[in-house]
Amino acid sequence: KYPDLKFFAGDGRDLPYENNFFDFIFSNDVIEHVEDYDKFVKEIERVLKPDGLCIIKTPNYPIKRLYDYVSFFRKKRRTYKDDPTHFSPMSYFKLSKVLNKYFNNVNIEVRNILGEKKIPFLRKIKKGNLLGNLIGQKLIAECRKR
Repeated sequence: KYPDLKFFAGDGRDLPYENNFFDFIFSNDVIEHVEDYDKFVKEIERVLKPDGLCIIKTPNYPIKRLYDYVSFFRKKRRTYKDDPTHFSPMSYFKLSKVLNKYFNNVNIEVRNILGEKKIPFLRKIKKGNLLGNLIGQKLIAECRKR
């Protein structure tokens, strides 16, 4: 359907592209699977063009574990155990620290605040404040290259 579209599968810590190659990079639930996440982010920064945009989405630990238990007890999951391939669980603060090391403009938002659909107080939590950053299930980071 898209003959001009090209795909590449490889190691995100060692990309075979020139510096400043991409205008946009999207990493969807990948960074938590990478042991050397610092090298992964550094490589993204290397291949991203100046003023390029990178979006990184990842589960928000430790609240992600609470979601796992809740889903298990509601019988929506077979196990309460975490994915064994999650080598680098990210919290808001850990993700913020590594991204700010390589990007000068980082904005992290959260998605799915536990209980927000049923508890009126939680509906009013502004995503992006400290409480929201701690209890949001997913982190979505928007990064601009230096």
